[in-house]
Amino acid sequence: LNTAAFWCGACIEEQPEIQALHDDYSDRGLLTVVTVFEDASSNPATPEDAARWVDNHDLTFPVVADSN
Repeated sequence: LNTAAFWCGACIEEQPEIQALHDDYSDRGLLTVVTVFEDASSNPATPEDAARWVDNHDLTFPVVADSN
């Protein structure tokens, strides 16, 4: 489980590594999920933001919005 925000540089930089771990270990049972909690303006994330995160980073695992 990884948390991320659109304004977070480190969050953006780590997405390729998380995808690589998912690619290498999902067949052995690794479950990878990212929760996006804020958009670029620090507003609570929406499902549309989660979908945009997937598209922006070419991810193949679940990404959800955590607006709480």
